[in-house]
Amino acid sequence: MHFLNSTPPTTYRQIGVALGLSGERTRQLHAEALVWLRHPAHSYALRSLLERHTLADYQTAEALAQRWLRWKGGRHGC
Repeated sequence: MHFLNSTPPTTYRQIGVALGLSGERTRQLHAEALVWLRHPAHSYALRSLLERHTLADYQTAEALAQRWLRWKGGRHGC
């Protein structure tokens, strides 16, 4: 909803109202979804379309995911 529905993007608060969540929780879910999509097993089809299958592409995605997980205070695979 944030990117697909409108220009300018729908705000997290507006999305939260529609889903019965706070704007902050909506933002958190968005961030978690992006981390999930960076994982090669979840992003294979999209990466195929974009031709982003190099080792460097996967290492960058993993580094970003690990940085986010450290910031969040969680562990990989949780």
